[in-house]
Amino acid sequence: MEKYTVSRELAEKLKKAGFPQTTQYTYYIFHSEVKFLDKISVNQHFSDRAVSDDDLFAAPISDELLEQLPKLINRNQFLSLTYPINLWVACYTVTVAGRDGTKLKDMPTGDTAVEALAQLYLWCAEHGYLEGQGS
Repeated sequence: MEKYTVSRELAEKLKKAGFPQTTQYTYYIFHSEVKFLDKISVNQHFSDRAVSDDDLFAAPISDELLEQLPKLINRNQFLSLTYPINLWVACYTVTVAGRDGTKLKDMPTGDTAVEALAQLYLWCAEHGYLEGQGS
């Protein structure tokens, strides 16, 4: 499942940006060793000892990222995820009368769809779009 989630580095950035840490998968750092675990394994392995939240980083899959992203921003820009040029692009775009107003410059991208969505979450956090969910 690790290939369907964000990297540990991206998970750390998402946590700093306020992404909920209640995902199905998580990275756990113990004595500089990184482990990738599902929620059940975390509960089983660490129920007898204290685990610091500082050592856990949510590793969301695409669906979990989509749940947290606004579906609409600026009243008329819709969430879009495309694969136009051998790279996933996640953005908000305006489509009017069949014409796509998307410009590919400076849009969140990733080698996988989940990476592109994570980058879009970070972009939304940076630009203040997460508080009002579609301001």
